[in-house]
Amino acid sequence: MTEPSEPGAAAANDDAAALGPYAPIACGDYDFLEIACLDGYEVVLETPGGTLQGRALTTEVRQQAEYLVLVDSDGQQLQVRLDQLRSLRVITRPSRFSEHSFAGP
Repeated sequence: MTEPSEPGAAAANDDAAALGPYAPIACGDYDFLEIACLDGYEVVLETPGGTLQGRALTTEVRQQAEYLVLVDSDGQQLQVRLDQLRSLRVITRPSRFSEHSFAGP
């Protein structure tokens, strides 16, 4: 776990350096993240490090990598590097999609 980048934020991934160089995700994969953020979906994410759950807020770019920002049930912000996403399942109903698997690196 890295230190939060700002007060009230928690990183969901290990240190970016430990993850290696960032590999951009496919445009089609990014579309699902945009919908989840725009509609404020509660989601479950699968990553190599485990499962995370929270409300999708936004994506951001920092240190030459892209991150999905979530807020969990305790109000903590979680940041997941996009190239670490394996799947996304939407809990919110109704929703425009229910599940998406991300293309591997």
